[in-house]
Amino acid sequence: MVSVIDTTTLKVLATIPVGTSPHSIAVHPNLPLVANVNYDAGTVSVIDTTTDQVVATIPVGRNPQNIAWAPDGRFAYVVNQGSNTVCVIDARTYQVTATIPTGNGPTSIAVLPNGRQAYVSNLDGATLTVLELTG
Repeated sequence: MVSVIDTTTLKVLATIPVGTSPHSIAVHPNLPLVANVNYDAGTVSVIDTTTDQVVATIPVGRNPQNIAWAPDGRFAYVVNQGSNTVCVIDARTYQVTATIPTGNGPTSIAVLPNGRQAYVSNLDGATLTVLELTG
């Protein structure tokens, strides 16, 4: 479940069912969307924040652990720890458009403000993967 919390009162306003073992969440930079990874389900849930409803469930690699949106919001990047990959999700179609290999045990991703590169930390490999991104 993902909980919607009123930041003034700290009350839970809604709970939204998502996949098994929700882990990381990212807010879309321009649209009323959030996306979360579901670690044990191997999926991403995309939630419309105006309706608090899941609008897409997207299969990705094994054990997705982290997600980040591109600065322009066109793509989301999902780190799959169990697959040693990053999946690229098109924000318009909610489809995986590419799967990129990383080092061993990737755990997190940061997309640079220019949207042209991303850095993936690889816990098991003690390395950093630099991704050259194209729009």
